[in-house]
Amino acid sequence: MSFVHKRVLFLIVHLVSDYYDIESERQLRHSSQLAWANDLIEEHKSSIDAIVIIGHSPPSTLNRDFFSARYGGISTTIEKLDIPVVYIHGSGHKFVEEQRFNSLDNFLRIQVPGRQANPVRVSFDKSKRFYFDFNDDSIVTECCLDGWPGTT
Repeated sequence: MSFVHKRVLFLIVHLVSDYYDIESERQLRHSSQLAWANDLIEEHKSSIDAIVIIGHSPPSTLNRDFFSARYGGISTTIEKLDIPVVYIHGSGHKFVEEQRFNSLDNFLRIQVPGRQANPVRVSFDKSKRFYFDFNDDSIVTECCLDGWPGTT
């Protein structure tokens, strides 16, 4: 599923990161999700100011083919963009912020709290900051306080 809302491209991906999954199925799923995401980014890149990728699986060796530039993953596309990108996922059941995800200045990873957590609202402003509102208190990501590196 994907949509553009207020110049932000949202991509919902289905990644597999369990050892009990069949490797060939996992690779096929990841390669099709990667091609789909790259096609959508290419289609919308001139009309968007940010990208939000939403999934369940945390980054791992089992899905590095989707993320890592070394394996031809989505980081190869993201590193060519001059817009912020955030990957939001669950599965870890506590809040985690990883700046410079996959060593890219414009790629942020957020793990949201799980199970008993409130829904999260993601906001994005003109200074290229992402805000996360968990319906009990707001969290502003540290990396975005002064805008994204290399932007004015």
